[in-house]
Amino acid sequence: MSGKVVSLHLGLGSGLPKPQVEVLELVAGFGAKGDRHAGRGPDRAVLV
Repeated sequence: MSGKVVSLHLGLGSGLPKPQVEVLELVAGFGAKGDRHAGRGPDRAVLV
């Protein structure tokens, strides 16, 4: 399977707009640095 990334967005806080970003820092076992869902445990959803 293959695909391409069309856009990247960060969830900064509840109810806030999710701004588009050019670059994300992904941390193994944590998630996207700066995203409000990062580091919250294995039951958190990540949209890909």
